[in-house]
Amino acid sequence: MLSKTGCTLCEQSVPFLKQMKQKFPLASFRVVNIDNLAEYKQFKNEVPVVLINEQVFSKFQVNQKLLEDAISYKYKNIEQGDSKQ
Repeated sequence: MLSKTGCTLCEQSVPFLKQMKQKFPLASFRVVNIDNLAEYKQFKNEVPVVLINEQVFSKFQVNQKLLEDAISYKYKNIEQGDSKQ
């Protein structure tokens, strides 16, 4: 998830991401502060931005149900040995 300093929605999303990490231990989850990165200009008004496999999944908010469904789908593919899904 792309985040920035002072992003309340980002801060509120972190506990959910931690839950997802526990539920899907083979999946990779991280929060990236973009304050000093090139992505800041592109995403500064759209955080939190959730990326799945480096592709934008959502902007502005984290829809927990949709994200969990997407992670579950990707996770099943990881377990089956296809990490490209």
